[in-house]
Amino acid sequence: MKIITRAALIVAVALLVACGKSLSGTYEYTAMGMTQTLEFTGNKVIVGMMGAKQELSYEIDGKNLKIKAGPDQAMIMEIDDDGNIKGPGGVVYKKINK
Repeated sequence: MKIITRAALIVAVALLVACGKSLSGTYEYTAMGMTQTLEFTGNKVIVGMMGAKQELSYEIDGKNLKIKAGPDQAMIMEIDDDGNIKGPGGVVYKKINK
């Protein structure tokens, strides 16, 4: 009985940890003198590009970062093993602060 209780507790903790994944801080990508930023706080991300900023929600699914642009729309990026964010076209956002 103790083994089943411990196994259930381990599974419950693992599920809570998996559901609570989030990013924090600012990530940036610079090319040709233009900087793009992703600023993470809680479950929100502020996407900055060419002086404009937009606040969106996001979720993490494994190594996928899904930035939600609407109810049925999401930009899917990859979180690499170094913690960088890989976007479309080979863009790599690197963390600049914590």
